[in-house]
Amino acid sequence: GALSLIVETLFAHLDNKYASIKEDMNLLNVPEAEATTYSYNVSMKYVEIRDETSVDLRQKFNNNKQPAQLFYSEYDGYTIQGAASVGLANSMSFPDIISEAIKYRTPFEYSKPTKNTGFISIEVEQTLESRATRDVKKVKSKINVFDLAGITIFVDKKGLNLNSFVYNYNQNSYGVQTLTLLNNTIINNPQSIAIDYNSSFEDGNYIYI
Repeated sequence: GALSLIVETLFAHLDNKYASIKEDMNLLNVPEAEATTYSYNVSMKYVEIRDETSVDLRQKFNNNKQPAQLFYSEYDGYTIQGAASVGLANSMSFPDIISEAIKYRTPFEYSKPTKNTGFISIEVEQTLESRATRDVKKVKSKINVFDLAGITIFVDKKGLNLNSFVYNYNQNSYGVQTLTLLNNTIINNPQSIAIDYNSSFEDGNYIYI
């Protein structure tokens, strides 16, 4: 959900910028041959850090078939080299690209959640061109997102404990931790219920969200 919101917000900002510059040119009655134009290009890379190596999750677009590598520098931050760069035409194309890449994520093995870290780099190139002066300005930027094992926040059946269901990398398993105690008048009507099917069907194993 967070990734989709990031991409939607990004494209909304870029589209608004495009529309604003075009509107300014029309209001100023600038001839098309002398107008300032704005364009942008958005692409993404998606890798998984697996056993201290980087695996390209979009390998079918990787023409060079090179192993992906993750680098860090003070100027560029984290950079992925050797991975396929897939173009994003708009925010609507992002979910399909992500869902296709997720198929290559490390699966659950032997009933143990082996959640490796995923790394998504969204790269943006913006171009502002003045046809009157033939001056071209390019700005490159990127958004880096690390996909870590998530946390589920839930309340027990009696509504007294606020708990977290979080992945422990040291133990390679999920565990429950109590975050805080609640007054029983705060949560009266839980909206959904879940249960760990590997456990017994006793009241204590039900969680209410």
